[in-house]
Amino acid sequence: MNNLKQWTLALFFYTDNNEDTLPREKPCADQSPWPFSCHTWDAAAAPTNYKVWYNALPPLIGKPALAEYAANPSRRMHFYSRESLFHCPRARFPANWDAIPMFSLAINAKLMRGSVDMGKISCILDPARTVLFFDIGLPGETPVNSGQQTYNGQPHGFGRRFSARHNGYGDLAFADGHVESLQGTRVVDSSGKAIFPQADVVWTCDPKDDPNL
Repeated sequence: MNNLKQWTLALFFYTDNNEDTLPREKPCADQSPWPFSCHTWDAAAAPTNYKVWYNALPPLIGKPALAEYAANPSRRMHFYSRESLFHCPRARFPANWDAIPMFSLAINAKLMRGSVDMGKISCILDPARTVLFFDIGLPGETPVNSGQQTYNGQPHGFGRRFSARHNGYGDLAFADGHVESLQGTRVVDSSGKAIFPQADVVWTCDPKDDPNL
């Protein structure tokens, strides 16, 4: 929960200095389906991806960006250390964790829609219920519901990849600054989708929107 609070603080610093603009969620523009080939150590280290959240936010709280780990193969596994703040301490990574940078905490992708892949934090209508960061699923973890999207440790997502790795609960950081642990069934419905109509948890700028679209 402390790590999520730190990322939220960093995001507030970032938006304050960038006219409310949120950092990018991923290194590639919005595509469907998203090409996972974009999510590599080399992509993370590319100069064109300095505005992706995992590179833009860490320096604001005195931590190395993912690009710093990625650029030096001998340091890549330090990305998984507790000191990096990128991970939930309860996360258990699969055997191929060195192949790509896998994430156990991620940014809410539903705040950045469209080809530009950027949004404004000022678009959020209900900060107390709107997610900024959350526990995202890793390969091998038990999903909240079998209908969820495949857990792959990507750096962005929403309810369909939410992980309840804390004995059936998962942690979420909200746009008003608070962090909360919620039972998986309050975040994901019986079909594996984000709950809609949105109630306890909101993934979109407008709570009336369907996050599953």
